[in-house]
Amino acid sequence: MVCANQADAVHELLTQMGFVTLQQTSIFANYALGQLHVDLLFTQGAHTQGMLTSARPYVFRDLTTKVVDPIGIIALKLQALENNQDRPSDATDILSLLKLHRHAMDKDLLREYYRLFGKEHELDRFLETLA
Repeated sequence: MVCANQADAVHELLTQMGFVTLQQTSIFANYALGQLHVDLLFTQGAHTQGMLTSARPYVFRDLTTKVVDPIGIIALKLQALENNQDRPSDATDILSLLKLHRHAMDKDLLREYYRLFGKEHELDRFLETLA
């Protein structure tokens, strides 16, 4: 995730590094450099900005980046499902994240994301399955 106001700068950096733009919209872009693919979501609203703000630093080799927490990943997968219903792996991923992290999740925030997409009934069904 990248702040929307930084989209142009990130695009310029990636293209200078040799990445090829595969797709670019006002909310999403993806790039490729050989086998390496980078997907970016540009934050525009309060919810996605909140995800970015609460993301935790993660170090991989010499690179430090931020990683969205499990609730944020679930919210992004809900958005992906809303945009394209033909993504059954996202529903499977959501259930796996709920199994792994449900005891440590902020249930009110989780329910808020489901409410945004009119899918509270799905959350209730998932939670009943896990009980």
